[in-house]
Amino acid sequence: MANVIGIKVVGANDTVYLPDFLKAGNDLMELLTEIDVSISPNYKRTVDWRLKTLSYSSPALLEVEGEAKEDQPDNRTNIIDTTLRGIESLKKSSERPRGFSDKALDVAKDLTKLLQNGIKTLEIIFDSGSVEYEISILDNVGIILTPGKQMYGSIEGRIERMNSHDEFNFYIYEPILNRRIRCELMDTKNLKLKQEVISFYEQAVIVSGLLYTNINGEVSEVKAISITGKEVAPLLKNASEVTGIWDLTGGENPVEHIRRMRDDS
Repeated sequence: MANVIGIKVVGANDTVYLPDFLKAGNDLMELLTEIDVSISPNYKRTVDWRLKTLSYSSPALLEVEGEAKEDQPDNRTNIIDTTLRGIESLKKSSERPRGFSDKALDVAKDLTKLLQNGIKTLEIIFDSGSVEYEISILDNVGIILTPGKQMYGSIEGRIERMNSHDEFNFYIYEPILNRRIRCELMDTKNLKLKQEVISFYEQAVIVSGLLYTNINGEVSEVKAISITGKEVAPLLKNASEVTGIWDLTGGENPVEHIRRMRDDS
């Protein structure tokens, strides 16, 4: 089924120890949940995962089936596809996969570490195949999460989430890399800036401040100093602009223009 995903663990000497299997299963659930929240349009969980298959031989097998929450969009197939594509990408590349937040990357790294601690093979399985974990994931995740530079600059995107627990923060959806970037206020006591941010909720904005990047140059976090609305100019303001686009006569009377073209030919 397209809404089923699982994990298969093969232990060294055909023995799978319970802590390793439980760790693999818990990490898989944490990874699915983090990706669910990351790609959800409202930044909330959209799926519950129920146990479908459990086998404790070697290989040990755990499968879960997604159930869409009643008040949320059906995001099950997208979550599974994003997870599989992301793990496959991390085996080969140090570019951040779509939907993989820093937390998701940490979980993917923890799963991979099981290959260094008594697990022979580890696979994520789905309806038509599997994706096998490889040690290369550790290096590639490490590169993505390695702090890079700090610089002053700006990012553009849409405010999609706010959080007032502890210190106020908000998230910008950045369309080019298709990911969310966490933002905080440089001055946590700047109530004027906080109100400006709130007023731009779900709008396109430009946030300026101290940018934190990883080693690849991706902006991972922003300490905001200012925020402005980003105007989206319409492609056409009035009908006259349409005629202007297709004006091939240079302002000449169309009849005279065609007659001249015939004479020239």
